[in-house]
Amino acid sequence: MTRFAVTAALVSLALVLQSTIAPILGWEQVRPWFPGMVLVASVFLNQGTAGILWAALLGLGIDSLSSERVGVQLAIATVIASLLAAALEETPSRGTVIYSIFVIVSTFLWRSLNVLTQAWLVGELVDPMRVLILASGDASYTTAIVLFLTTAYRLVRRVIRRQESRSTFSLNNQWSMLTRFER
Repeated sequence: MTRFAVTAALVSLALVLQSTIAPILGWEQVRPWFPGMVLVASVFLNQGTAGILWAALLGLGIDSLSSERVGVQLAIATVIASLLAAALEETPSRGTVIYSIFVIVSTFLWRSLNVLTQAWLVGELVDPMRVLILASGDASYTTAIVLFLTTAYRLVRRVIRRQESRSTFSLNNQWSMLTRFER
């Protein structure tokens, strides 16, 4: 599959999961933030402006699903994706640890900026400690899901590789045996 198809599928999946599964998995006001995972994945897969455009599309999708003001999620997602894209250019590796750190940072920023922006638009005062606790909880929950999914993916890949390595028959091996001349 192409990067476009993978990213489109991830954005769609994040929107569906956030609107259906996240409220069920939530505890108190802490819930996983699936768009945070996909935002980082879109920046990882599509470097530069393409990753930022996918993040903007993700933000617009969240705006369309929420009852809050339209454009807030789009702006937050675009700013965070721009920051992540700039940070990714300076990052030498792109492993699971870097991905998880980016998910923690992006989810924390997204959730805290969302609460602060929505309160500012309405003219309400916000308790900074409450914002910190909720954003930290969402970021931790989301990162735990990322680590679980990454570990499960690696285990499945390891099992598949073992099954493939146990198979001794290979067409290349048979062909080299048939074409080998003994002198």
